[in-house]
Amino acid sequence: TLALIREHLDLSPAGECNLVIGDGYGVMSALLLLHAPHRRTIAVNLTKPLLLDLAYVRRAVPDIRLSLVANGEEMRAALADESIRLIGVRADDFQSIQEAAIGLAVNVVSMQEMDPPVVTDYFNLLRRNKAERTAFYCCNKLHKKLAEGTELNFNDYPWRPGDEILRDSICPWSQ
Repeated sequence: TLALIREHLDLSPAGECNLVIGDGYGVMSALLLLHAPHRRTIAVNLTKPLLLDLAYVRRAVPDIRLSLVANGEEMRAALADESIRLIGVRADDFQSIQEAAIGLAVNVVSMQEMDPPVVTDYFNLLRRNKAERTAFYCCNKLHKKLAEGTELNFNDYPWRPGDEILRDSICPWSQ
């Protein structure tokens, strides 16, 4: 995933943050922190998985300074502290992310676990964040039916006609 992102995006600009939505053991967060140490990474997840994400990132990047934020004020404080490179956000507190400039957002197979209004909330947050431009790597199944019957379709996500698509293909490593 990171190699594909690097084919299309320059992650060298400082001042922007990387956002990982639903990481799963902190793998993508750790990779982004190691690849782009000049950029902060924000990890958002459900409470228990977020704790796992943060613990595993800490194992991969032992010297990392991190902050767990619950609101916009705490996010602003974490962003003001230049020593903090990893910011954890519980999914219930995801609105605090709007305080950050998100240059890259990454979601790998977790939006397919969310109700459609939650997916729309994330899209809205990405569209109104403080970055001049936000790239969104979104790798999810084309169709999934949740246990309670909700059907999710990738093509029904709130894409807009003006969205620039850098690559649209079936992900070969998740087949």
